[in-house]
Amino acid sequence: MPIDFKFRKTAVGTLTTQIGVYVLADLDNVPIYVGQSKDGIRKRVQRHLTSARSDVIANRQIDVWEVAYVWAFPIDDAEVISALEAALFHQLHPQSRLMNGKLPPSHLLTSRFLNHPQSYK
Repeated sequence: MPIDFKFRKTAVGTLTTQIGVYVLADLDNVPIYVGQSKDGIRKRVQRHLTSARSDVIANRQIDVWEVAYVWAFPIDDAEVISALEAALFHQLHPQSRLMNGKLPPSHLLTSRFLNHPQSYK
């Protein structure tokens, strides 16, 4: 079965250009990586999926072909981006052994951001 690169490029093009946090998920929609982008979620995910400047790909922590879904959590305030990333990691890690993460500030564990991701396939 040939790989449809055009479909993947088109799908990534639908991601938000806002800053924020994103989750890469596998074919079963199980989270495998949580990351953040201060220059736009779309740009960062594109770099992951093309192995361009992506430590997680370069270090072979995940394979780009494992990624089937991207959950986007766009935000307006860059000051909370690291805390949101940590909160998502904390919430998702019990479901799946994620590749990264930090402990979040306790006040973000019930954040409004955690309940409403924008999901893309």
